[in-house]
Amino acid sequence: MHTPAPVENARRRNAQAPAYEAELVMDQLASHVYSLGLSLQAGERLDYEAVAADRLRNLHGAETLLDDVTLTESRRRPYLRWVEATRALLHAIAAAG
Repeated sequence: MHTPAPVENARRRNAQAPAYEAELVMDQLASHVYSLGLSLQAGERLDYEAVAADRLRNLHGAETLLDDVTLTESRRRPYLRWVEATRALLHAIAAAG
């Protein structure tokens, strides 16, 4: 299941958006996780467990940034959904690698 990263403000350079900093981290992380998944599918030899652990630390950083901003529950929900999906994907990559 594909869960799009909620990073519209980051891509539009809308620095006034409350979650802008978290979106910047998420946008970069989404790109890294996508590349990591492609590497796994291609059978590239990497320490997937270590790389996934590093990306999980980045994900935690995004969560921390989100915790520092005031958002309504409905505005926070897409971020949390993406964080959970990304966490699950990174755990799967680590286990498969």
